[in-house]
Amino acid sequence: MKKYGYGTIALLVLLGLSGCGSYRKTVADITGYTKVCVNHVEYLQFPHGVTVQRNQHGGVVTCG
Repeated sequence: MKKYGYGTIALLVLLGLSGCGSYRKTVADITGYTKVCVNHVEYLQFPHGVTVQRNQHGGVVTCG
């Protein structure tokens, strides 16, 4: 039987945790929300929805 390297195992774990945003939804269920960066725009994902994060002046918060 072929042995799997750490890279293969890490990739499988990463793919399992990233499945269709289910990991972030779980975090949102526990903490109330989680932040997600998409196309340099910061979003707040809640257990039942998502919204753009706004700064104190009403502008869109950008990210990495």
